[in-house]
Amino acid sequence: MNFIEPHIEFDTKKPFYSIVVAYAAQVHGLLDLSARGMRNLFIKAESNLQQDVEEANEKIKEFCEGINDGYKEHVQAVLQSKSSPIVGVQRLGSVFDKGPKVNTSLLASAIISDPKVSMNFFGSLSAGALLIMAWELTGADHNHEPLWEFLRHCRNAAAHKGHFNLMRNEPRRLAQWRSLKIDKSLHGTLLFWDNQKRGFLGPGDAIYLLLDIEKNLLKT
Repeated sequence: MNFIEPHIEFDTKKPFYSIVVAYAAQVHGLLDLSARGMRNLFIKAESNLQQDVEEANEKIKEFCEGINDGYKEHVQAVLQSKSSPIVGVQRLGSVFDKGPKVNTSLLASAIISDPKVSMNFFGSLSAGALLIMAWELTGADHNHEPLWEFLRHCRNAAAHKGHFNLMRNEPRRLAQWRSLKIDKSLHGTLLFWDNQKRGFLGPGDAIYLLLDIEKNLLKT
């Protein structure tokens, strides 16, 4: 099923399809919750002072800049839409009790009320987790090809708080993907962009990287 544009399609019989679906769902979930948070913020602000409305605008503008989205278009779409209800009880199972329940309304408001803090680890956690899982799922196919070496270092960076960890003579072998090459100068730098676009990769590059690996290196 092709759910990514432009046309990108993973083989459902190979290991990457399921984890890319989960990653895409995480991204959508953040955007859906942010829209709910914006709506909550405006409803609350409009019932108070003009200053509150201006502050709400600033919070939303800050969030939109963080995700490289058009501010005016985004806000207008949010205000004109009606939020659909969240399906199911958002409770996280636990072996000890019923588990913690996520209050999605408060979570949505928290994302918008302090966007920088809320978004601080989103790229490194979600896109990073995608690369970690991709590496773990493909152990039988690993060798010293430059593309596998590239994924290995990205996987390690994701597991080290989102920063490259090139110690002990790493990289020991050529680690290259398309026009990008990992070398010693990247030690300590960010794997994925932060809100100021500092970093080696964009979050969408995780998908492109796995697609190239699936096409060129995966046997099964």
